[in-house]
Amino acid sequence: VGLAVISRSVTEVSISTVQEESARALEAAETGIERSLGGLIAGSGSGSVPITNASFNVSNVNLGEGSVYEVPYGLEAGDVASVNLVGYAGNLVHVCWGKNVIAGSEPAIEVVLYYRDSTDVVRAGREPYSSVNMGDGFLNAGSGSCAGLSGFSYNKTVLFSSLSLGSITPLFLRVRLLYNNGPQAVGFVAQGGRSFPKQATEIISTGQSGDASQKN
Repeated sequence: VGLAVISRSVTEVSISTVQEESARALEAAETGIERSLGGLIAGSGSGSVPITNASFNVSNVNLGEGSVYEVPYGLEAGDVASVNLVGYAGNLVHVCWGKNVIAGSEPAIEVVLYYRDSTDVVRAGREPYSSVNMGDGFLNAGSGSCAGLSGFSYNKTVLFSSLSLGSITPLFLRVRLLYNNGPQAVGFVAQGGRSFPKQATEIISTGQSGDASQKN
């Protein structure tokens, strides 16, 4: 009986220690993110939390810089995603959508360009692009993947000059998926090797305390 009690006590202490170290590691990971957001760490770096005897490693990765950009999450029907165009030198953007399409729930996409004209910010609405003729007046999409992105079933080119808006400064594209049954990927391809500006920054921080590790 005595040995059983001792064994149980040791086990409970061990579990408690693991839980405490895990909590400290998570706190350290969150500290790394806070210091990165606060500008105390530029790019990748490391640090410690002396009070809890924990440490962290943090890294920043810019998303979307380059000739292609795929939204890092799937869009349900009605969901909206945007692509930043500030500083983009092209006159068009290729929009791609439709991965693992289920028959009967082929997705359509609505594309809206927001732009600056003189001192006003306005938008140019376009007819949604559909994959099939559903009697809704949508324009038909092209089939096949965009160059630089694989796995997409449909694509369409958004030509800024075709909007007949004169001299404009594109700000961003907003896209909305329709009709899809389940999350769908959306991607963008720049014109002629041009590059998109940064779309987002992903901050990854890993905290360490004893044998416990936590990532945020």
